[in-house]
Amino acid sequence: MDAADRGLLESWVAGVAARPGHHCGVLTGTDGEPFGPRARPWDYPDILIAGRLDGEALILELSDRTERIDAVSDVVPVDHSWGPGLQVSGLVAGSPADVWLV
Repeated sequence: MDAADRGLLESWVAGVAARPGHHCGVLTGTDGEPFGPRARPWDYPDILIAGRLDGEALILELSDRTERIDAVSDVVPVDHSWGPGLQVSGLVAGSPADVWLV
């Protein structure tokens, strides 16, 4: 992860922390696809308690779970169907994955 990727992730965490209720969408697998099984993250939003970078990993503590994305290799700003966000490529539970942060 380079400095630009690190900056994008830190800005996203800070932006969510500034939202009322800290509502966000952390979407993986088919949830990241438009009109996936979650419909919209705002129906059942994730609530960010804390987010931090640990070396090459992003750790997001949400109200109901902790998401850890290891070996972050790419962070790309995207216009997701639910709003602007980031697509993060890395490892989740040891498997390659893309995670959408909205």
